[in-house]
Amino acid sequence: MLNQRRSKTLTLLLFAGFFLSGCFLTRDNSNIFVENFTNAETHHGSRSFILLRNGDTIYGNQKERFLGSKTFVNDVPYKNNRIRNMFDLHFYYHRVKGGFARRIIRGKVNVYSRHYKKGEQDLYAIYLQKGEEAEPVEARTFEDYRKLLRDCPLAIQTIDEEMVRKKRHLNQFTYFLSTAILIYNKDCKPI
Repeated sequence: MLNQRRSKTLTLLLFAGFFLSGCFLTRDNSNIFVENFTNAETHHGSRSFILLRNGDTIYGNQKERFLGSKTFVNDVPYKNNRIRNMFDLHFYYHRVKGGFARRIIRGKVNVYSRHYKKGEQDLYAIYLQKGEEAEPVEARTFEDYRKLLRDCPLAIQTIDEEMVRKKRHLNQFTYFLSTAILIYNKDCKPI
């Protein structure tokens, strides 16, 4: 009877530990705090295109863009490493290390999200780009956001206040990094 009670208690503790482990931030996982919303990419018109690194724009139908090392536009192959941006009538993409990242926030700071698999895990990488000409840089920590937004005290304050709040209420999910970027993109004014 005592062994049975210990077994049930141990099982309950293991289940509670497993369940609660998802509620704690064990490392700086800043990319999970950027929501996947998009601004409409209507300014690109009604034709899909790719923009090559040399500045040429090729309009036409795209095929097999994420498979292999080439993208086909009007059945003409282009090596993916020669492509800087692409627009497929729905989303705008930027070529980053490992593939294409979809733009989810557009403005002074552009934010790109790249979905990929590592084994059985679905992962997201977030890339930040200050200005249209800069190359996007992967944001791995909250400090990466702070460095990029440092000339907007309100954006930094938004990040810092939310981090303090998160330490008290670990299970609440908010979009404070996106909010900080949107504040920055609106000339450091509250949204």
